[in-house]
Amino acid sequence: MRERGAKTAERLWLARALERAKGDRTAAASELGLSRRRLEAKLKEHSLDE
Repeated sequence: MRERGAKTAERLWLARALERAKGDRTAAASELGLSRRRLEAKLKEHSLDE
């Protein structure tokens, strides 16, 4: 159960960062302290890679 909650929280964290960056993935990655490549992997993992 905790794992699902953590996944949901991570998905929300990613989605909100993308919203704040107005879809600019480079800006969102920078805000989150992730490389652009790592952000792309996380987006794919959470089916946010539209």
